[in-house]
This record gives sequence, structure tokens and C-alpha cells, in this order.
Amino acid sequence: MDLMCVDRTSINWIVTVYYITFGCAGLLLWELPDKLGCRLTMKIFGSTHLLCQWTMLLVPNYWVRLAAFAVMGASQLKNNVC
Repeated sequence: MDLMCVDRTSINWIVTVYYITFGCAGLLLWELPDKLGCRLTMKIFGSTHLLCQWTMLLVPNYWVRLAAFAVMGASQLKNNVC
């Protein structure tokens, strides 16, 4: 396994990227459920979230996990906007 995540700065950076993308997606994609409908938006964001979870589980690379956390942060709008 890639043990770069043991460093506190690396762990904090993952969490920071997660919340930054969550906030940016909230500012940019807030109209999406009105345009696509809540059910389709939930399907898109839910499948994206599941794909990111599997990617983080199966790929032991820090940068891939950082990118997956960023995409997963953006797909957390399924819980708030819909």
C-alpha cells in the first residue's frame, strides 16, 4: 500500500479538497435537480459516488485517492440539493 497518507498534511489535504469541491459544486450545480429532475440527479450522483468509493478501495495510490475524494465531494450534492 502507498503509505503517503500517514503524513498529517496529506490527510488534511484530502479532507480540504473534499470540502472545497463540495462547496464549489454547491455553488455551480444547485440548479441541476430542477433541470434534470431529482431522481435522475440522485442516480447520476449516486453512481458517481459509488464509483469513487470503489476506486479509493481498489487503487492504492495517493493521487488517485485525492482525485476520487474530489469527485466524491462534488457528488455529495445528492444528499443536500435533491
